[in-house]
Amino acid sequence: MTEFSPEEQKQIDDKWAELEKGFHDAKVHSICLKVLTIILADDGVTWRQQWNRQMADAFWIHLDATYEDKSHKKACEDLIYFASYVHHQLDRMELAAGILVILDEAVIKYKLVNLDVNGKFEAALDERNNAVTGGKSRPVPALTGADRPAGAVRPDQLGGNKRRI
Repeated sequence: MTEFSPEEQKQIDDKWAELEKGFHDAKVHSICLKVLTIILADDGVTWRQQWNRQMADAFWIHLDATYEDKSHKKACEDLIYFASYVHHQLDRMELAAGILVILDEAVIKYKLVNLDVNGKFEAALDERNNAVTGGKSRPVPALTGADRPAGAVRPDQLGGNKRRI
């Protein structure tokens, strides 16, 4: 850890207080500020270049804490926006990608998305097959010579101009 002079430490503290206020005013989950400290280099001024195992472990510690206090969904949503900020504003694509990789695992771990994808595809396929094959989901046209259903209208009974083919 780098030693700072009292003036430098005051500047860092002032900047940190400004950051905390900005995050608080934006109503961003507190984990974003904690992740900011994780991706900050040891000198306290520059950003790390890429993820390492200790950073990922610290990230999971903070993310698991949000799961315990039941704010993990908001934390994950805000971390997605934070990853975009890291990528576009801080120009650290590797760090942003690392955040998203961990969040991808978190979505599975915390079961944030509970979709039965196979069930939805099968239901849509069944509906489509019924529409094509004349299943019960839609009316089937009558056979030639069969009685028309009640209320059926012939084309010659329609008003207006005659249709030209």
